[in-house]
Amino acid sequence: MDAVTEQFKTMVKDKLLDYARDNLGLSIPANMTKAKIIEAIEKYQAEVVKISQIEAKEAGETVADDTDPMVNMKFVNNESPGTDVEFAYDSGKGLKKGQKCPRYHFFDGEEYNVPYSVVERLNSLRVPDNRWVIDPETKMIRGIKKGWRNRFSCQLTMSREDVMRLQAMKSKSKE
Repeated sequence: MDAVTEQFKTMVKDKLLDYARDNLGLSIPANMTKAKIIEAIEKYQAEVVKISQIEAKEAGETVADDTDPMVNMKFVNNESPGTDVEFAYDSGKGLKKGQKCPRYHFFDGEEYNVPYSVVERLNSLRVPDNRWVIDPETKMIRGIKKGWRNRFSCQLTMSREDVMRLQAMKSKSKE
């Protein structure tokens, strides 16, 4: 949250109070210093992240099983860096009658404990990324180079042994 903190430091006190009230629903007394207001906002945001980590783990545990184990991962939002993402995903298994679809709320740069299928799904989401190809002699556009860019990156934050065990489990489940 360093970039966010730097942004807060550039804001005037009244704008910080407005931000806290309008965007976070916080009621901060106007007689607090600017540093204390920033500290209160950061503390609130840290609590929101902590809650989202707990909720993601609980949601994942409802669908995790031997073929889809829980893993630790770091979430990175490539599409809109610094923003959070909220979604529902049933790990591709379908839901039983009366079962709620697990919901996840991930913040950019934070670590979560979720089923491996959630990691696979987020890493598979891509958008077209087409680029112009310039002719080096004429400096004119020669064509378009078609490509793809990942919307999100979920990087496993597990030991090498745990990753090897996970790969062995996945290969056995496909047999």
